[in-house]
Amino acid sequence: MKKLLILLPVVFAFSACGNGIDERFRDGPVQTEMSGILVEQKTTDKEPGTHFLQTDDGEKVALRSLTLQLSKPDYLSNRVKVVGLNDKENIFSVTGISVLEILAPAEILNGEMTIYQNQNLGFKIAYRNDWELVGDNDGVIFYSKNSGSGADVDRVMISRHRVTYDREELTPEEEIDPLLAYYNHETYGASKLERPGTYESMKNQIGVDKINALKVGGGLNVGYYIARTHDYFYYISYVTATKESQPDNLNVFQTMLGEFRLIPISEENGEMEVGDSPVGETVDVDEPETSASSDKLTTFESKVYSFRAAYPSDWYYAGKRVSQDDTIHHYGFSNEEVTGENEILSLDIISGDIPRGFKFKADGREFVEIRNSGKYTIYTAVDGQNYKLSGDAEYKDLLLKMAGSIVSIEN
Repeated sequence: MKKLLILLPVVFAFSACGNGIDERFRDGPVQTEMSGILVEQKTTDKEPGTHFLQTDDGEKVALRSLTLQLSKPDYLSNRVKVVGLNDKENIFSVTGISVLEILAPAEILNGEMTIYQNQNLGFKIAYRNDWELVGDNDGVIFYSKNSGSGADVDRVMISRHRVTYDREELTPEEEIDPLLAYYNHETYGASKLERPGTYESMKNQIGVDKINALKVGGGLNVGYYIARTHDYFYYISYVTATKESQPDNLNVFQTMLGEFRLIPISEENGEMEVGDSPVGETVDVDEPETSASSDKLTTFESKVYSFRAAYPSDWYYAGKRVSQDDTIHHYGFSNEEVTGENEILSLDIISGDIPRGFKFKADGREFVEIRNSGKYTIYTAVDGQNYKLSGDAEYKDLLLKMAGSIVSIEN
């Protein structure tokens, strides 16, 4: 892939406004969006940029991004939507991307491993090309064709389960750490969760994101419990059918563990629930009373992202472009000048889908709410653009007020 070295001046995308917008801080040109199949440029290509988008209209558009990794397997060779603008070199500069359709799910890793992604169950993993897989709505089994036949095969099983304990019985420590709650309370089948040791001795980290997991068993029969939330957990296990197992299959399992990653649950999967209301069921609620800190609000706007929102008039904010996960632009808010250490609330413009959670309506707008370990996060979409606002749970009303104030603007 051709490498580019580009100096980018720091640009603030927002400008605070009381009675009007400060012209010194207005954003630049209006962003547009396109959809098509994303491909990586070859070193022999003479066109500028790093990638091409083969648009739905049959055009080939040169792309590059200073904030996003366009070469992720999730994007390449799949149909995507890109958001951005044409720069001075007539290259489309991408600031946001989302997958519309997976056309090449079998991305090869080093010629030996294949990426498998299951949005219904909410995970992604790699497995060997010469293994097979079967699955349903509750789990997936990967098995080695070379280790036996019928039930006598080495296999890796990944299943998702709903918790069985009573949330009201949890201690403050267990409310913060769902994995600890599983260790202390969970029943799996007819017996308690296997406990060959103390919580700390069983705790391991697995996967791309170093997820905390409880390890049970060992050797040729080993498993890991993973807490997604307080409501659901995963069990990943390796089972050897015979002592004459292929010697490298356990190494394959360890490689698979290293590639495991949790991903957002597909909106079409109605089984996963988070919060106090079933996912998919929208609840109408009254507009909340706002706290004293949110009684007086001022507004800011972004010309690049074409929206305006409110925040407390006696607070400060700072914004920056980022390339982390699905976040395109991040804004921090505080009651003193914002640094990297004192953010109280945040607002992110995200390129990915809104995750599953407690869905409700307030003041005619739909929101998705997620609570976790004393934190409150709320998502909303305005004219096709997704927003995420986060902070401590005590600022719930203010966060909802800010989310409800977001409106699109014309440039």
